[in-house]
Amino acid sequence: MKILVTGIGGNIGMDLARSLRQAGHAVVGTDMDPRNLLIGKQVADAVHPAPPARDPGYYDALNAIIADEGIGLVLCNPDGELGLVSPQRDRLAAPLFALPESLVATFLDKGRTVKFLDGLVATPRTLAVRTAADLAHAFDELEPPLWLRAASGAGGRGSILVRELDEATAWLHYWRERRWKWLVQEYLPCRNFNWTGILWEGELVTSGSSERLDYLMAAAAVSGITGNIRTGRTLHDERLNTIGAAICERLDGSGTVSVDLREDRDGRPLVTEINARFAARPWLYTGAGANFAAAIVDLVEGRRPQMPQFDAPRAGMLEIRQVDAEPVIVPEAELDDYRFSTES
Repeated sequence: MKILVTGIGGNIGMDLARSLRQAGHAVVGTDMDPRNLLIGKQVADAVHPAPPARDPGYYDALNAIIADEGIGLVLCNPDGELGLVSPQRDRLAAPLFALPESLVATFLDKGRTVKFLDGLVATPRTLAVRTAADLAHAFDELEPPLWLRAASGAGGRGSILVRELDEATAWLHYWRERRWKWLVQEYLPCRNFNWTGILWEGELVTSGSSERLDYLMAAAAVSGITGNIRTGRTLHDERLNTIGAAICERLDGSGTVSVDLREDRDGRPLVTEINARFAARPWLYTGAGANFAAAIVDLVEGRRPQMPQFDAPRAGMLEIRQVDAEPVIVPEAELDDYRFSTES
């Protein structure tokens, strides 16, 4: 099958293209930024410029590419694009693999996601912030330090750890022209996980978990989180499987479900957000033996992927990334071969 991957020059788009081509599928990429197309063409069979999803000519442009290239499936990655395309997917000349419109809209808003999960799985205590009084109330209700973040957006947008009310007030003032909606949450200081599942007609088909160990350019972000992983590790953790399965029980339709979690001070994993797209590293999962992108194609073509429902990737595999180098995927134990030692 030939698959159209939008946002081809982004990290997730490139990972999906690598994974699909490894499985023998052809990939056509689109992007509205010509620089991203020049990067994306390194991993795709063909690339095409496309207008922004808000552009009136967006669907005509994509459908022309779909017709010319013989596209059988569309994978839409950037949040903004997915949010606009999802409710109008019938205008595409090829099927879009994504959860139903209502779920996509819910998961694009972190505040709505917390409400969706209420009573289902544990989430950090969360308060919406619209006024100075809301912010002061948050410091009365929650124990500092607190996590202040934009209510929507990727890559840790607007996130900062705040210890005092004055500090939080100054941060909101700094971003005032963006007119973002904001959330204050209890701070979760421990391990950082992802659980990714593939849902088909309401059934969880396969899934896997990983841990984010550190980020590229972390020093450039005041929160230390850029959303761009430098080192990730696959793992098997029954706690994550239980949470992921519970969430999927509440979902319908077909699509990717990517759950981000962090441990609180007591080591309990709490759900921080859900994405209706890949949010961890698809290439890490592929390198660990679980090619989720190829599994999607199998399902669309009527085949059942030969993958377990849980813990599909091998545990203990590392993906190591750097800005100007291809990712490296190795068993974690292999790092010992490269450590400096004074022993002969």
